[in-house]
Amino acid sequence: MANTILEIIKVDTRYVDDIKSSFDKLPESDHKDGNYRLRKYSHVLVDCEVDTQISDLGVTQFKQSSKYNQHQGGMARNFNSIDEHVLQSPGMLEIVKAFMDACKFVVVEMDIHQMRVKCQGGATQLSPEGWHQDGYDCIAMIGINRCNIMGGEILLSTSKTEPPFLEAVMDPGTMVIVDDSHLWHNGGAIQPVINDEPAYMDAMVFTAKR
Repeated sequence: MANTILEIIKVDTRYVDDIKSSFDKLPESDHKDGNYRLRKYSHVLVDCEVDTQISDLGVTQFKQSSKYNQHQGGMARNFNSIDEHVLQSPGMLEIVKAFMDACKFVVVEMDIHQMRVKCQGGATQLSPEGWHQDGYDCIAMIGINRCNIMGGEILLSTSKTEPPFLEAVMDPGTMVIVDDSHLWHNGGAIQPVINDEPAYMDAMVFTAKR
């Protein structure tokens, strides 16, 4: 049986625009990268048997094994939950439905990370842990907004040591879905086009196990 290990789809930017302004309210945290990687996080149950339904399971603590994340692995990190009106917005429901369809999920528990990475004093690492896997079956990265930046490509490779076979700019609505057990991913640094003006990249990350 053949498995899809990489898929790139385009979500209608109308759905992206529906949630774009909510990224302006993402808070800083006291984590290592918390003053430039702003985030809200929810662990949810998604049911697409009839209509797409998202239920927040009330989990605010996120922890990765140091096997997968040597930057902050093994640490319990607490985040504010994604606002309920954002989770239930038409845009979020459609974006999650696109992920569910691509991964052939009907009902699944998944993590949703709502993130903004800000440039601070020049180039800023999008992925401070470097080349990594996350320990999930399906991971999706979705571009939401790019403000006054260059760079920030998603990088994919077949191993931690091989050069990337894909470098793709995450334009709004671009969703890259990977089989995490087969591929490694990283993110290119971002830097401002015009110094002394706000510069950031907004994205969402979905992760799920079969």
